[in-house]
Amino acid sequence: MKERKGLHPAIAFVLMILMVCAALFNGAHRQWQEEKAVLLKETQALEAAMNLRAETAQNLLSVARRHLAPEHALCQSVASERAKIGNVALPLAERTAALAQWTQDAKALLQELALLPSLQQDSRDQMYVQLMLPQAVEQCEENVTFTAYDQAAEKYNKGLGGSFSGVLAHLIGYEKAPRLDSMQPALPVDGAQIAYPLQRGYINDDAAVLGSETIDDVHELNNRQDSAEFVIATRHFLGGADAQEYCKGLFDYW
Repeated sequence: MKERKGLHPAIAFVLMILMVCAALFNGAHRQWQEEKAVLLKETQALEAAMNLRAETAQNLLSVARRHLAPEHALCQSVASERAKIGNVALPLAERTAALAQWTQDAKALLQELALLPSLQQDSRDQMYVQLMLPQAVEQCEENVTFTAYDQAAEKYNKGLGGSFSGVLAHLIGYEKAPRLDSMQPALPVDGAQIAYPLQRGYINDDAAVLGSETIDDVHELNNRQDSAEFVIATRHFLGGADAQEYCKGLFDYW
């Protein structure tokens, strides 16, 4: 009988190396597929937040164009920024830069609209400009979703560049996630930089948690007072600011 020949040792060694490499790359792919799924959830939440802000910008433009010419500088700026915010083809940093500029231009446009005689004679648009749109713009400044995405992106990117499995995943096509470098927090812990809402009378229920009886009681108390006044403000989110410091700062601002 002829002796059965096995694989040449060199070929067997190469095959073994290839099998080990395949196993390592497959393991990296499985791990980073899960990591990318976590990041994808934050990305979807981020895009939903972007769409909400673009919708708010469009609502503002719809009101503004009823009282201002289309070529008005602030209207053109808001329109340009709205287009960038909703354009998923643009780099994320450029979209968030447009969003940061939009919040400033939106506030300036609201202030200008509030002074127009035509708007003061329009009860519907007056409600939009003095109540609904300022609340919407203010809520757009609360960037919990943006912070959550940026933290997830930072963790994901560090893993890709700082671990063996991450390096392997990068070699097979996993790219680093874009960061929100241009997005500044709207409500930093430093109280001097906190963006406070405008006062709109005795009741400023931005969180929509007060019942009609409570509102009536506040108005009745204020009608009885000769000097002191009771003013209520509710907020969904303080952006990391200390509650007592926020209250003190809001009192001073108002």
